[in-house]
Amino acid sequence: MPSETESSSGYSLEIPLPQYIEQEFRNWIRDVPGATWPRWGGHITVLNRFVPRGGLHPVVRAVQKVCAARAPFLIHLDEVLSDRHWRDPQLNAVLLVSGSRDEEGCRALARLHDDLETELEPLKRDVHPELSGRGYVPHLSLTLGVPEPDAARLLEMARASGLEVEFTVENICLLEFVGAVSGEERMGRVQSFPLAAASA
Repeated sequence: MPSETESSSGYSLEIPLPQYIEQEFRNWIRDVPGATWPRWGGHITVLNRFVPRGGLHPVVRAVQKVCAARAPFLIHLDEVLSDRHWRDPQLNAVLLVSGSRDEEGCRALARLHDDLETELEPLKRDVHPELSGRGYVPHLSLTLGVPEPDAARLLEMARASGLEVEFTVENICLLEFVGAVSGEERMGRVQSFPLAAASA
């Protein structure tokens, strides 16, 4: 919980990487110029940062409802792309995405995203509404944003290393971002929601 000198700056829903994959990526990122990794760990964002409209409890109940109706699924990201950064057009993002957008894991994740967006739409306000119109693309970010020549080098190194990830998504996490008077921001995991439906 935020202290008296801190305040919540929003929440997001994310799929955390399994620990063994997290460590592999940390090792790779450490040795690659321009690559960066979130302080709280690698993840696939399901819903970008938002602020609850009427408290957190309705949000938690809605997420529980959606996750309880979903079975675990396999996700596979195996293609590295570079694109203009969504926030700063002078920078490029480098992302690990699925080379087959039609593979079952991506479809399952897209349905999970859509269901959560529908359930939470009346319960939240997006911190960055401009992201909503871009369409949902499951990805791992390999940098916070770098100039285009650096992004091209990072892209080449990622492709040369055969970078990819595959794991079973079994839960999603609700994260809270907390801003302090000093301007620093920290993150804390509020709750984990298992995908609880039995597989067909």
